[in-house]
Amino acid sequence: MYDITMRREVAQGLIVACVPFGGAVGAFISRFIVNRLSRRYIWVNSRKNILMVNVFALLAGLVIFVPNVHVLFAARILQGICAGFYSTLVPLITK
Repeated sequence: MYDITMRREVAQGLIVACVPFGGAVGAFISRFIVNRLSRRYIWVNSRKNILMVNVFALLAGLVIFVPNVHVLFAARILQGICAGFYSTLVPLITK
């Protein structure tokens, strides 16, 4: 479908591995953002922060409309980054 020149198992593995990789990157980046903005700012503006991450998650949800494999990899990494941001923001909001 995407004219992938590698074996099917390798392509599936790479597509699946993009999300945990993006999650690690998102959690790492959000740590600096939370420390820079302070935890109180995150708590006060939590709805705005979650809404911002939701916009990225919705954009990554367009993965079903990708025209080629490169966009598919990028969308899967973006999904992982959103998951990493959520894993850092949600515990701060729900305490």
